[in-house]
Amino acid sequence: MIEKIDLKISILLKYRDTAEVKKSSELRASICTLIEKAYFLESVILSNKTFSEKSDSQFFTAKSAVNRHYRDWGLDEVADIYNELCAIAESYLVS
Repeated sequence: MIEKIDLKISILLKYRDTAEVKKSSELRASICTLIEKAYFLESVILSNKTFSEKSDSQFFTAKSAVNRHYRDWGLDEVADIYNELCAIAESYLVS
C-alpha cells in the first residue's frame, strides 16, 4: 500500500513542477496539499491508526469539489489520484 501511495506522490510532484501549474499559485498550492495529505495517509497506515476529518476541512470526503477543481484545470490524472487516495483513506477514517 505504501509503495502505491509513493508512486502517486511521485506523479503529483511532477505535476506540481510543470510550467503550466506554476502559473497558478492556487493550483500549485492545491497540489501541494494533496501531496501533504498523501504523506499523512502513509503516516496513518504505518502507525496503524485511524483519523477523523472533523477538524481538517474534510479533505478525503470532499470528493465532488476536489474532483471538479482538478478536472476544471484539465488535470484528470491528478483527480484520479485523489480518488484513489480517498479509496485507501476510507479504511482508516473514523465515521
